[in-house]
Amino acid sequence: LSSDWLLHAQPLNIWLSSRTDTPIAGAIFDERWTAYAFAWGGFLFDTSIAFFLLRARTRPYAYFVLVCFHATVGHLFPIGMFPWIMIVSALVFFSPSWPRRILKFLPAAKATTASFALPSRPWRALAIAYCAFQILFPLRHRLYGGNVSWHEQGMRFSWKVMVREKNGAVTYIVSSKKQGRTVYVAPRRYLDHRQERELSGQPDLVLQLAHRIADDFKKRGWDDVEVRAEALVSLNGRPATPMIDPHVDLVRVEDGFAKATWILPEPTAPPIHLRPLWNARVASR
Repeated sequence: LSSDWLLHAQPLNIWLSSRTDTPIAGAIFDERWTAYAFAWGGFLFDTSIAFFLLRARTRPYAYFVLVCFHATVGHLFPIGMFPWIMIVSALVFFSPSWPRRILKFLPAAKATTASFALPSRPWRALAIAYCAFQILFPLRHRLYGGNVSWHEQGMRFSWKVMVREKNGAVTYIVSSKKQGRTVYVAPRRYLDHRQERELSGQPDLVLQLAHRIADDFKKRGWDDVEVRAEALVSLNGRPATPMIDPHVDLVRVEDGFAKATWILPEPTAPPIHLRPLWNARVASR
């Protein structure tokens, strides 16, 4: 539920435009209307599918739609086991007796199908506490203000899956007054390609590596080492913008739950709108 997703169809417009080689459907993935259809379709699916799964009459049809939805997402986007975990987890909406109907055909499992009673009051309290945590903890990013997709504080476990495309370039500036030297350090000296890509858009990872670099230079005798970061980051195709305050010595910063003042405000420009390839060719003539 964000303007980038619903009003600009980003980052889906970026991702689908890179999948034009997909058999059959690839030809339409370059069209902007396709990105909007995916964006609004995903929004309506997420906000309504649970209600259809709760009703016995619509449950089989809803589960069929759910399987198709997650299978499509799993095929188009590299998000690992997530679609298959969701397909299996959705079985919790079905009647509690359906596993027993399957297990009764397995002789070795018959002994496990016996039911037993649990103390109602303690388990009820535990269920309420669990549900409250599952609702409140993902919303903690609201306490920080701003765009969580940019500053990332409270991003993890925040119900925001596949809502951002961040690319960036980070360079660390390591200096020491005693040594009278300043050294520029690229993250690739410490990370592989995938790690570097993940780090470039996540401030807490930039901070972690800054401390790792500082420890490395202290071992070389740089006792008063300072580490700053030049981090230019693009969010959903926007022009690259500084994400980390380059004047802050990250060695003196500790990650925590307080609002991170060393993270600069998010860009205000709208995200990019990609044009179909054939339109771009016509416009260039």
